[in-house]
Amino acid sequence: MTKFLNKKQMKDLKSKKWELIDNKSGCVWFGADFDEHDKNGVLKVLIEQSGLNLSNDNDVIGYNFLVIGYSEERIGEE
Repeated sequence: MTKFLNKKQMKDLKSKKWELIDNKSGCVWFGADFDEHDKNGVLKVLIEQSGLNLSNDNDVIGYNFLVIGYSEERIGEE
């Protein structure tokens, strides 16, 4: 797999102080299920704060996400 982002996208994110995933594809994935262990976890946060319309219908047991980078947030920074 080639890098998920192109060079311009990577440069733009780096200029905004984002750390990019440093592996062959430039991304990682993770999954989270709706179950007893995730009542206060990542899916709840995403639903409450991002506006994502994540369904918890009977046939939906969870979601997978693709992560391309991260940034630190420090006390006193917005």
